[in-house]
Amino acid sequence: VIAAAQRRPEIVVQVGLEYRYMPPVARLLSIVKDGLVGQVKMVAIREHRFPFLVK
Repeated sequence: VIAAAQRRPEIVVQVGLEYRYMPPVARLLSIVKDGLVGQVKMVAIREHRFPFLVK
């Protein structure tokens, strides 16, 4: 990514963050995997931007 940005200094490079790597979400996943909260049926996360890419 850095090399590509250096080749095209006129463009804007945007890097998205996957929520599963954010510290609070990573901690939640750890708690769930360790079985500390019982059987989880569903987890929902709302993005704070329009999801413009097909996932």
